[in-house]
Amino acid sequence: MGAFAALNVQLPHCLTRSRAYVHGMATKVPVSTRALLQRVNRRLAGDGEVLKIARTAKVAAAVGQFFIVRGNRVAREHVDPEAVARELGVLADSERVE
Repeated sequence: MGAFAALNVQLPHCLTRSRAYVHGMATKVPVSTRALLQRVNRRLAGDGEVLKIARTAKVAAAVGQFFIVRGNRVAREHVDPEAVARELGVLADSERVE
């Protein structure tokens, strides 16, 4: 009976994949912008880069809402964080940014 009792135990961590499927159709799992920035920044840290968000309208007009900094200089302007995340491989095809 011990083996059968183990089969009846539900493991919530095994059910996480099922949230991505609704009636047999794949849906995209939402990822917040904050979580996306954290993923990208962890990957960019090895290169000494950081993805930043412009805090003021003046900065956003100059370098875009999102930009990448290396050291104290702007390395890339007008960055699309979702495109960068997909390029770096930190955002799966089954995920979307909210």
